[in-house]
Amino acid sequence: MGHLVAVKERQSSTDEMFEPLKQTIELLRTYEQELPETVFKQLEELPEKWNTMKKMAITVRQQVAPLQANEVGVLRQRCTALELEQQQLWERLRREAPF
Repeated sequence: MGHLVAVKERQSSTDEMFEPLKQTIELLRTYEQELPETVFKQLEELPEKWNTMKKMAITVRQQVAPLQANEVGVLRQRCTALELEQQQLWERLRREAPF
């Protein structure tokens, strides 16, 4: 779940990152600054990999949704049981209070 949240939080900033990188590389190229071929290769591959990661996150989120819903139900039952126990303890304290 933490990874899904991280992808969601970084989605807009990462989507906006690729175009400025391309522009920076083009600017360096105009000033005849040579970059390693791996930089160009990564610049081509990374947007595709990021899109694949976003699609995978959506798929995983859909797969996890039923498990989350089930866990929410379990937590609600526990909270209800805790409230009932707390109420019973409060009533017992009022009946048997030492003061």
